[in-house]
Amino acid sequence: EPVPPEQVDSFVRIFAFEHETVPVVLYRCCRTGLRLAVARVQSPTVHGYFAAQTEAFDDFGCPHTLEHLIFLGSERYPYKGVLDVLANRCFAQGTNAWTDTDHTCYTVDTAGSEGFLRILPVYLDHVLFPTLKESGFTTEVHHVTCEGEDAGVVYCEMQARENEAADMMDYAMRQAIYPGKCSYKSETGGRLKELRELNNRTVQGYHTAYYRPENLCVFVTGVIDYTELCQAVAPVVESILANEKIKALPPFERPFALPVPMPESPILKHIEFPAEDEGSGAVVKFAWSGPDWLDLETITALEMLLTYVTQDAVAPLTKALIETLPPLCGSLGFAMCEQTKYLMYLTLKSVDCEQLKSRDVDAEVSATLSTVADKSGAGIDVERMKSLIRQRRRSHHSDMESRPHDAYSGQLIGAFLYAPGFAPDAKMGDESAESLKQRLDLAACLNLLLEWSSTKWAALCDRWLTGASSCPRVTIIG
Repeated sequence: EPVPPEQVDSFVRIFAFEHETVPVVLYRCCRTGLRLAVARVQSPTVHGYFAAQTEAFDDFGCPHTLEHLIFLGSERYPYKGVLDVLANRCFAQGTNAWTDTDHTCYTVDTAGSEGFLRILPVYLDHVLFPTLKESGFTTEVHHVTCEGEDAGVVYCEMQARENEAADMMDYAMRQAIYPGKCSYKSETGGRLKELRELNNRTVQGYHTAYYRPENLCVFVTGVIDYTELCQAVAPVVESILANEKIKALPPFERPFALPVPMPESPILKHIEFPAEDEGSGAVVKFAWSGPDWLDLETITALEMLLTYVTQDAVAPLTKALIETLPPLCGSLGFAMCEQTKYLMYLTLKSVDCEQLKSRDVDAEVSATLSTVADKSGAGIDVERMKSLIRQRRRSHHSDMESRPHDAYSGQLIGAFLYAPGFAPDAKMGDESAESLKQRLDLAACLNLLLEWSSTKWAALCDRWLTGASSCPRVTIIG
């Protein structure tokens, strides 16, 4: 493996380490703040991910509208579809993008590095200097047709989603668990009412504020030469330095720096949504605010605890809610959202509406979790927990081998958003890579959990899910 050079032109190496034979390197441009992160995965394809941290305190959907408008041309290539034509000539299957609550990411996958290095400066030109014309906004975001109907690509996409049960439940949950000002409760895709009121000037202002070089990171997974990569970005660096708008920007503050609010007391909320099945189409969600992003051991332990109470027919919640007569719901699962403070929630699907009226689902879930959190540790089957941890460890190793591009890029993007080592002013050296190393080496963290006693697991459940010190729970019944 070639040694990553300490400096290439204006790009300085912040850290470099190897994880299971895969070198991981971060470079930062000392003139613009733009960052390049590489995971040299042995693979015939090269995958590029260009991520910007996008924070929104409203439901106008600026992050999502920009994700669409970027592809309509840039100052240097002011034509729609240039990127896709180029992508095909660079051995790529087109381009793609996604918008999440905390970032927007643009992707391209090419066969070999030569095509990737060709399309990279053109793609970054689109991301940093899009035309954002009024005509593009009208077509792509929202307009009214001659029949008086609302239309627009973004508008129609959100129209299909806004009244879906899953989206309505998720929105209600976030509104309840984050009182006051918090960007995690926003619908970054845009709500229909706000999309109708949004204008192009607002989107242009949002682009100027968030699509700035210090807030952008280029992630590359695959076999690529470090020097060639830094040199391929050189023309973009020159464009940034020549841009008057970027020169006039105020000093950069990292998004998501505000403390995350928590509800003061437990909340129980009922909402209604259209469903095809009147008899058993109800949904119930239970949400808690979780540990900080840096507390990896607690995060992993909570993931295992939630797996323990929901997975398989012998899991406590499955026995209490599904494997009973009459059953309350058809399926249940959990999710943990990666944020400055994690969000954890359980979802009960295909809930029987009659049972929901006659039973207190909130109390039933509380009772089951309280049994698991019994101080004596009697509510935890340690052998079953160890079996689930070993299973999770195998699936982690399997992902690293079979889906290395997804595995490495996912951890790199998470670190870019929240790791102190990825802060724009992070120091050079190995300590900047510490939290990323820990997350890539999940197996080591899981091995620690194998040593936990039943009382320690019970205490964890009490601390985060049931006890007086846990975050007040939000229950949404739909």
